[in-house]
Amino acid sequence: MANTLDPALYQTERWVISSYQFSVPPGKYTVILKFAEIYWTSAGRRLFNTSINGTQVLTNFDIVAAQGQLSLRLINRSL
Repeated sequence: MANTLDPALYQTERWVISSYQFSVPPGKYTVILKFAEIYWTSAGRRLFNTSINGTQVLTNFDIVAAQGQLSLRLINRSL
């Protein structure tokens, strides 16, 4: 995948994922979410809700709407 400093990260894709869960030691963290939309080309087709420690931090996040109409949509969100 072009236009990224980490092309290996985008060599695979996930379908129908309802959740990810990670166990980490207590502490303060910066969470960086990386999104790529490689299928849909119009807004409203794929939306994400994201919660961290039970707090919703993204609601109906739309990669295409956030990035605009580019052939490649890569989004980084720091939370």
